[in-house]
Amino acid sequence: MPMLPLPWTLNWYYTSIPGLPALTLPGPLGNWKISSRVEYSLLIDGEEVASDSYNVIEGESVRKRPIVYAVVEDAVQDEEVIAETLGLGPKGWVLGANKNLGILITAMDSEGVSEIYFEFCVDGGSWNALTPAPSVLMAPIDELIAGLNELVDAINSWLPPTLPRLRAIGYSMKIFRADVLGQPAGHYVMFRANATDDEGNMASSPSGLYYVTNDESNTRVLVIDPHVKLWLLQQNLQTLLESLNRSIIYQFPGDITGNLTALNKIADAVNKHAVKAFHHWELLGKSFNIYIAWPDKSIANHLKSQAEGGFEPHVIYLSNLWLGFNGSSESLWNWDLKDIEVDDKKALEHIIEYIKEKHAGVVASHGTLSDWVLWTSPEPSGHYKVGSRGHVGESPSDINLVNETTVAALLGLPHLALWEYTRDTVAYALCSDPYTQALGLLVGSIPLQVPYVPFNGSMKLTDEAVSLGWTLPEEFNITIKSVYNELGINAYTQIGWQLAFPKVLAYIAWQEARGARSLVQKLYAKLSSLVENITLKSVPKENVTKMTDESLNWGLAQLYRSIINASIADSAFNTTLGAPSLNETLTFTLDIGREAYERLLQLLPVKIVATSEDYLSAIIAHDKYWDQNGYRAVYFSFEAEAVEGAIAEKLLTQAVNWTLQWSFKNITELLGNLVRVPKEIANSFKTKLDELPGDTIYSNGAMLVEEGETAVTVNASKAGLLHMLIAHPTSDKVNVTVKGEAEVYKAINITDGLTYITLKVYVADSLKLCIKADPESSLNPAYISIKQEEDATPPLIGTPIQDPPKENVQPGQTVTVSVNVTDTQTGVSEVILSYSTDEGNTWQNITMNKISESTYVGQIPGFPAGTSVKYTITAYDYAGNMATQPQEGYHVYTVIPEFPSGLLHLLILIMIVSVSIAFVKRNSGTNYSKPLSF
Repeated sequence: MPMLPLPWTLNWYYTSIPGLPALTLPGPLGNWKISSRVEYSLLIDGEEVASDSYNVIEGESVRKRPIVYAVVEDAVQDEEVIAETLGLGPKGWVLGANKNLGILITAMDSEGVSEIYFEFCVDGGSWNALTPAPSVLMAPIDELIAGLNELVDAINSWLPPTLPRLRAIGYSMKIFRADVLGQPAGHYVMFRANATDDEGNMASSPSGLYYVTNDESNTRVLVIDPHVKLWLLQQNLQTLLESLNRSIIYQFPGDITGNLTALNKIADAVNKHAVKAFHHWELLGKSFNIYIAWPDKSIANHLKSQAEGGFEPHVIYLSNLWLGFNGSSESLWNWDLKDIEVDDKKALEHIIEYIKEKHAGVVASHGTLSDWVLWTSPEPSGHYKVGSRGHVGESPSDINLVNETTVAALLGLPHLALWEYTRDTVAYALCSDPYTQALGLLVGSIPLQVPYVPFNGSMKLTDEAVSLGWTLPEEFNITIKSVYNELGINAYTQIGWQLAFPKVLAYIAWQEARGARSLVQKLYAKLSSLVENITLKSVPKENVTKMTDESLNWGLAQLYRSIINASIADSAFNTTLGAPSLNETLTFTLDIGREAYERLLQLLPVKIVATSEDYLSAIIAHDKYWDQNGYRAVYFSFEAEAVEGAIAEKLLTQAVNWTLQWSFKNITELLGNLVRVPKEIANSFKTKLDELPGDTIYSNGAMLVEEGETAVTVNASKAGLLHMLIAHPTSDKVNVTVKGEAEVYKAINITDGLTYITLKVYVADSLKLCIKADPESSLNPAYISIKQEEDATPPLIGTPIQDPPKENVQPGQTVTVSVNVTDTQTGVSEVILSYSTDEGNTWQNITMNKISESTYVGQIPGFPAGTSVKYTITAYDYAGNMATQPQEGYHVYTVIPEFPSGLLHLLILIMIVSVSIAFVKRNSGTNYSKPLSF
């Protein structure tokens, strides 16, 4: 008799020995005793490995209902099918287009199985009945039953006619098979079997599932998704419970019933507490060859070449891997790829190495960036990791865009780890003080990546999408089935990705999320119970709902602001955090270390393909075109694979197709081996720097933020000019202010991403230059070079203007001298008007007043008639250079003598007479061109 693999439990096989007679019949000449004895052996590959026997005892047999299983036929030969799909689907949950799937149906019953039915449905439609046929595995069973019934007939022939006859021995197990008809790629199929025993009792098998994939496609997509199995378990909750109860009645071994009990608990937990969204992988399978894997050690095998028996994918899809419970790395609820050890490496390390070596595409969705860790005490032993924190990172070493260690880094968002590190640093500091320890536990438990936040499902394409080659509708709507649908909400998203973007986007999202708190609590009433369940109540559900609410209410917004409002000096972030529970603002310094800071400087912004109007949801694209080991990646903040309708296929296929088109482009350069900029900016930077006069006194990278400032300290050894050149590839513009004896003289935007600033230094001093960004992202790398130019050029003094003119200065009259003075370098520091009334023996100095951009005015007091006045103008710049006007000699004027009164009267009389004569002559016809003179 064949033994078949038992669903639910690896390495267990089963068969059913028919029930045999054991009874005593009273006869006229004595009792007829009929007994049965069974001897059996277990053979593996023809070799006997065990044997035993039993006697059938008299008594009423326990009436048992049938048990029926429907598993894919391949499970008989390949135990990995059971491991991957519990036998409820082919390996990888997929089957090639237009291929029939053989299903093995087994039914057991104590009284005999009379009939077996089989049915399947496509894309959730109506069930189609198929008539199963006996499997070839039934041949030895048929032979056995026939032989036993021959013996029964023989015994009946020996019994006296007055005694009852023995019943024919029925089929305690039947093995049938059916072929699910092949379907075109782009569909999913469910199947199940039903059985009836000789007494009319019925039973149904758990339903199976598979997706029809385009196995002829040259593009292979490995989908890492635990939800397919969990969804199917939830769908089979009732039949799993019936199978468990009947397995106990049939006295199955504890290993088998224990596994069934565990599966029932899982199915019950998912049914009661989880978001039960169906994943439409058939839409991806329509165009590509896909394989669906659980997040476990098998991932490393799937990454092997096809020649080695692997799947060798072109794209890896990480499907909503939001749970990472750290009860065990083997836990059903730990999908954190950084916790799974495979061949002395983490599964995530295998994935990252494969992606970079093969230039494979990456797509991740929704909660794959979940970061939940709930603090019950300050010690790490009291920290319960519920989310997949390893995918986000939590230390400065995770801030690495070149040598990625996290999923966030693969998606172009390595700096998300900076906020995780910030929150934890603040939490540890608060926990160190008994007065603030409760607040520290609260801060440490606040998630910065919050899944399942509702939004209306409306999305709009960005201008960047067109340049990237995406061809989605300009506006589209998504719908995901969830508890939110009952409240009129179409979809849900994860928030937290906004940490990587400017405040104009992030602040709107934080405000909208805060307004959605009441809706979020409705769903988290369920999810918090799931967390409580899987952590065996180590994390009470009340803590989960509270931490989520605190995050949406203030945690996300305040921690985001703590970084973009920081004062940055080298690798230290000096910042504040508003904590409502303390009614005060906390001040702290966060030093990530120079190594992490320099890695952060290589950051390039990701692109937004589409976003919702409230900025809660987005599709984000990352292209590592600048690295020889590059790739492309896409992040859906919503669960794209759960989206209903035609738009779902477009989203999934375009994400995969876009990641397939990576190519290396040698169009960037590391300025100073620190900051990555486009080559045109790098070339302009170096050309301009060579043109600038002076000696280089500073060259370094700096991280710029939007609300705070980044401080650069330089030592100006002398007065003069500082020429500051800033390459800022992710900022539209930069603003610079100075603290010290200097000022910004001019700022010129040379090209996009390159700014030239001239500063006038008035005295030798240590200067603090404070720089702000007008950014495209929350953190903005810049490269800064500063040259110092010595000012050896004196000011330029124009020709002075004297009022009154030198030939008309009256006794006692003040003389005003105006002059234009300029200095193109350090600037004019002082202009002195010097005058002498004793032939230059002694001089008086007057500081001239600046009345406009370059005009200076001074006044020489009045003197008696006949006084000869000499004056010069001397100008100084801040470098101490001096100019004098005139360069030789002096400006001279003499105060004219005052007229005697009698002479003045005579001159007036002569003028009157002259005017009168001129008037008479003109009337007599004589034309005089000028009056008479005497």
